[in-house]
Amino acid sequence: MSLHKENNMKYTALLAFLFIAFGTCAQKVNSKKKIDLLPGVHGQIIGGAGSKLYLVKSVNRVQTKIDSVQIQADGSFHLIPEKSLNLDYYNLVLGEVGVMLITDSTEVVGLTADASAFRITAVWTGSQQTHMMQTLINELDPIVNEQQSFIQIANDPNLSAEERMDAKTKYNASAASAGNHLKEWIKMYEAHPAALVALMSLQPSTDLALFRNELALLNDKVGNTDLYALVKTETEKAEKALKQSTQQPPQSSAVSKGMQTPEISLPNPEGNIMKLSDLKGKVVLIDFWASWCGPCRKENPNVVKAYEKYSARGFEVFSVSLDTDRGRWIQSIEQDKLTWSGHVSDLKGWSSTAASDYGVRSIPFPVLIDQEGKVVAFGGDVRGPALEILLEQLLGK
Repeated sequence: MSLHKENNMKYTALLAFLFIAFGTCAQKVNSKKKIDLLPGVHGQIIGGAGSKLYLVKSVNRVQTKIDSVQIQADGSFHLIPEKSLNLDYYNLVLGEVGVMLITDSTEVVGLTADASAFRITAVWTGSQQTHMMQTLINELDPIVNEQQSFIQIANDPNLSAEERMDAKTKYNASAASAGNHLKEWIKMYEAHPAALVALMSLQPSTDLALFRNELALLNDKVGNTDLYALVKTETEKAEKALKQSTQQPPQSSAVSKGMQTPEISLPNPEGNIMKLSDLKGKVVLIDFWASWCGPCRKENPNVVKAYEKYSARGFEVFSVSLDTDRGRWIQSIEQDKLTWSGHVSDLKGWSSTAASDYGVRSIPFPVLIDQEGKVVAFGGDVRGPALEILLEQLLGK
């Protein structure tokens, strides 16, 4: 081969290399210009340089990392998932803090935030559902913070029962106001996936019709998501509890203040008969409840706390369960740490003779009686911190 021919071949190869290199370089520049237009999440996180940003979603109730990206020196990032995203509820996680977004692979989402206050400084663009949801969260954040302070006061054992009761009253008022705001918001945006997030702050037991409506409207859009499945499960539980409550018998007698309480004589978990009259001379809380009753289980810690504080001063609890499953009854006693010995049930549910004698129409239904067996208070007047206030009055210092 001649030198001229060899040089021509080298020249041709060099041109080819340069063409490829130039073409690749041009392609990279072009891609960089268009990267902000690709479906995914783009933006800037001040103070986040070098940190990893993760895209996470719940899969079968397990938080699963979908993709990640490292934040650049100037705080910018471009998180473009390799796999197509279905419409779902995702979290963008920085460190241990996450912000929720509702998106799929059709959206180009923008995010700006400060790493030091990632969640509360997050500002979204390009995703209507995420923007709607974040706006609602920002509105509710101050209210939630206020409610947390009320909860801390209500649960502070170093404060008086009156102070705790006052905090609970303020919490209930705040919760009712926030609940009304949420319901109005949901009705306004009822066909939007963001409404499902708002629904999570409400109770299906008290807003069952609203839950049913949202599930029906959003089934086609997000029916295959974990969040939808969670809301549906909670709604079904509420429906089941409602069905059980409507099977209760008509009221045969009513409890009233000052009345002498009817005798209760039922078997305990071991099958031995226990009588309410055996506790005469003590202040007794007759507590009608059941393992399947959510509000009952939420109230149990208050009863446990009162028992631990006042049992040495003559306070007893006589729990009457409206369960039908002995195993679940015993399991819930252990789970909720109901350490007193007064547990009875005929396992007849709403057909319980004791429930009939006391005219129990809903549970939890607590009845507080004095040392003579007379009714001091019942129902809502005995729940939460109110129980301790009454016990202080009955048992003295």
